[in-house]
Amino acid sequence: ITPSSLWRVFREGEVLGEGSIAELQSNKQAVNIVRAPHEFGLKVRGDLVIKEGDILKFHIMKELE
Repeated sequence: ITPSSLWRVFREGEVLGEGSIAELQSNKQAVNIVRAPHEFGLKVRGDLVIKEGDILKFHIMKELE
């Protein structure tokens, strides 16, 4: 996951919303990348409330030539 990654939130199989990452942290330090299986924290842009049990999926949009 990188700060330019986009996210989508699912709750009970339904898409609730999507957005971008405002800040990505690992060990309470701002970082530019986090790889599985490391834990991380993030701040998201938008007003969607993410709750425990929600599923976040991350992706990157690339423009194809």
